[in-house]
Amino acid sequence: MNQIAWVPWLWAFLFFAMLFLLGISSQFGLAEVLCTCIYDTFPSTKNRHLSVASCVCFVLFLGGVVMTTKAGIFYFSIFNDYCASFALLILIILELILVCYIYGIRNYIKDLRSMFGPPKNIFGKIFGKTGWYFIIVWCAVAPICISVLIVHMVIDQLKVELKYGSYQFPDWSMYLAWFLSVVPLFAIPIALFANVIHFRAIKKPLKDLACVREDWGEITANESKSSISPASDNDVELEKSHASPPPSSTTASSNLYKIRPIEISSTTSDAWNPSTVTARPGKSH
Repeated sequence: MNQIAWVPWLWAFLFFAMLFLLGISSQFGLAEVLCTCIYDTFPSTKNRHLSVASCVCFVLFLGGVVMTTKAGIFYFSIFNDYCASFALLILIILELILVCYIYGIRNYIKDLRSMFGPPKNIFGKIFGKTGWYFIIVWCAVAPICISVLIVHMVIDQLKVELKYGSYQFPDWSMYLAWFLSVVPLFAIPIALFANVIHFRAIKKPLKDLACVREDWGEITANESKSSISPASDNDVELEKSHASPPPSSTTASSNLYKIRPIEISSTTSDAWNPSTVTARPGKSH
């Protein structure tokens, strides 16, 4: 930056500001993903955003402290080469097998078309979001290519010595590297074990773990209406207090926003008396 003749300090400031913003934006994205997973897994933490985010950032900070030591560049090299590459390919091919051959590619395409709609022309049937091009890639091309990459990666990592520049890593570092490669895969047996315990607790057969509910993606009209129509406490109490059949969806939604009438009691005098005005709750229809 000092070689720039025109305002070198400005370009140096912009360069390091770019590095800072790049790092902090990546930090926000990673922390938000982890926090969202925690919120979805443990719903009781949804109202504790500050505590959850602080714990996540603190754990990530502890994991990054080792990178700031004198040997940090060597640990970073191991993490960079072995942390995500092997496990990512394994997870991708397992996901392809699960979706295409266990869940069924027909069921998956049916789900996609329920969201995107059916293809409208020949081009859409071949290259559309649910066309034959993606079906062939998911079922045949991608699994074959990823399998070849996995075999090549395993052979390459077994033959190539772990080095950084001219420095030769010790033998124990290879065990650390392979451990980092398989750590992300631990989530699969852990999730399976947790689901087995959950199904036994609710006394459901374990075979249901591999079964797909036919109505998993369906939402009834009443559930959809209740999710978008705000109902007050008075409406809930009013519904519980009457044993009459439930009103139609149109009538129910209109009652939520109906202005409650004001009744003026009749008096012997023609003059209007404010003390005789009483509010009467709206009647149910």
